[in-house]
Amino acid sequence: MIRNLLLFINFFIFTSAIYGQSISQEFSSRSIVTGVKEQVNLVSEIKLTGKEDFKNTAVVVEFEKGISVTDCYFYDEKKEDKFYGQLSVLPNGNSSYSISNLADMKSKGNNKYFIVSVVSIGLFDDDEILYDDNSVFNVSFSIRSRSDNKNVSSSEDVRLILDVDDLSNLLFSAKESITNDFNLTNSWTVSAIDYDNDNDDDLFFTDATLTQPNRLYNNNGDGTFEEVKSGVLVEDIAKSMSSAWADFDNDGDLDVVIANSSMLPCTFFVNNGDGSFVKNTKASFTKNVGYYHHVSWVDVDNDGKLELYLGNYLPSRFNELWRQDDNGNWSLELDNVISQAVGSSVGGTWCDYDGDGYQDLLLLNNNGGSNRMYHNIGNGEFEEVFNEVTNHGGYSVSSTWGDIDNDGDFDLFIE
Repeated sequence: MIRNLLLFINFFIFTSAIYGQSISQEFSSRSIVTGVKEQVNLVSEIKLTGKEDFKNTAVVVEFEKGISVTDCYFYDEKKEDKFYGQLSVLPNGNSSYSISNLADMKSKGNNKYFIVSVVSIGLFDDDEILYDDNSVFNVSFSIRSRSDNKNVSSSEDVRLILDVDDLSNLLFSAKESITNDFNLTNSWTVSAIDYDNDNDDDLFFTDATLTQPNRLYNNNGDGTFEEVKSGVLVEDIAKSMSSAWADFDNDGDLDVVIANSSMLPCTFFVNNGDGSFVKNTKASFTKNVGYYHHVSWVDVDNDGKLELYLGNYLPSRFNELWRQDDNGNWSLELDNVISQAVGSSVGGTWCDYDGDGYQDLLLLNNNGGSNRMYHNIGNGEFEEVFNEVTNHGGYSVSSTWGDIDNDGDFDLFIE
């Protein structure tokens, strides 16, 4: 009898191991090497053991600080249903994605269930610390459910190893087949603009050779370009250093001012709306001469009218801020601090870097001069500020603002 009882107990333990309710996860890999900003698909396949359905299922995926989450969901393959949840930031800086109120999971039949996360890792964390090579980031997949009146759960980790030398997702490759020879001689700047309102970006090159015209290339809409060889915009000859495009008169098309050097005036071309231009010689700023290397449009006082800013390369000549009144007349604002700036100015970029609603100015100086920054204090007035950016410079030629780490504020690159 004792022997029969032992046999029964052994059989019960054996069948419980086979038919007991349990849940587990499987991954194709638990350690993945990824490049900077490379999109990685992390997939957990849910494995169910037992006869009963799994109810009240909830999923939590926790991402270590530094991981950007593009997508996260629970997937029922048989029903082709995706279930989404809510992303939250934890006190430790990690982020957590929670999915609850899921439909019952069936342990019988041809059912498959997955947790899917799409993630990437940048070069910097929120504290602007550059990640080291082979920095490791963890993603934790947790699922809990209830089956046969019992709680079951599974928690598994996947490691992401950042290869900071793999920048393939940040770089561009040359597409040499998109056009024929651009026929350039001494071009300093190029602008990508839709001058004819056909929803394709066209290209405009300035040429600093006094005997050569600027070049305009019309986008054919198939990735190829055709040079526009007639019209005042490409027939005018000057030593052109840069151009600025904007709809200054709010008529729905882009106009352009071209900064010219060697004691030549800037040239101003107004768009007729059909892709052709007329040269405006009445605007006051077209009558001044200088060694202009930079031009930009900006609304410094948020009044809805654009101002024009010109940078002079000769340190003996001031930069210029031009305002237009309600009648379209232009006047030089001499008492503004940014009109009193001198230096070998080759470029200026505008950005509301402090988020106060006003455009601030970074002024690039060449020929050994330091870069300068001006904070817009409202009403179009500025104050010069000194910081890490202005401690550098000397031979800067261009700059651009952008949020490279997706943290909600502007970063700066200076060449």
